[in-house]
Amino acid sequence: MSCKVVGTLRCRCGDRTSSPQECINCVGMLRKLFSDHSNFTLLYIQAVVFNTPFMVAYRKRLLENQTEIGKEIGRAFIGAIRGKALGSAFTQHIAAAEQMVLEMLGGQTTNMKTEFLQQGDELARLIASDFKKNEDDIIPVIRTHNTHVIRLTEMLIKSRVKDPKNPRDETLFIQELDAYNNHMLSVADFLFMAGEQLL
Repeated sequence: MSCKVVGTLRCRCGDRTSSPQECINCVGMLRKLFSDHSNFTLLYIQAVVFNTPFMVAYRKRLLENQTEIGKEIGRAFIGAIRGKALGSAFTQHIAAAEQMVLEMLGGQTTNMKTEFLQQGDELARLIASDFKKNEDDIIPVIRTHNTHVIRLTEMLIKSRVKDPKNPRDETLFIQELDAYNNHMLSVADFLFMAGEQLL
């Protein structure tokens, strides 16, 4: 059943939706999908860092989101086959992020951060190819997102230890989180405009 609120093929509202109107605005759909991406990425990282009981559920939902992103972008702009490949590339990127977080928890940081950023560059190149854009325009966009992920992970790991010399700074974390979420909306808008140029 398609969603009457955001226009995605799969509705996650159930009977709780209050809008009977079909959404015809692709930018709204993309903003929802990429907001889900940022939200469930952070929820999963928090679950891993603090070993919470919802870790498996968050991971499952995050991986579903990658498939949904590929499927919906394929449906709207680039075709089902390329959309499926894009969804797979997003899923691989989540796997790289997952490995990085685990390594950071173990105190190993440099190598996995580098590999995570490089894998993100490969994802950016695929997006550039699919949307017929210069990869030099896409790579910084994905790098910014990944840098936010690294910073938020570092802050969460640091917050586990009470250190009077380095007190937790909730204000900085909220500022980083706001920047992260705002950037994901700009990614959605960027892809919408790029997609519109393909049509």
